[in-house]
Amino acid sequence: MAGAKIKTEQIHLQCTECKRKNYITTKNKQN
Repeated sequence: MAGAKIKTEQIHLQCTECKRKNYITTKNKQN
């Protein structure tokens, strides 16, 4: 179960990174 938890955290980290990039891209489009 520990391995699955780590994998879930890695997926969440990638999702957060993607959201952060999308936020920057959206902010640049508005300017």
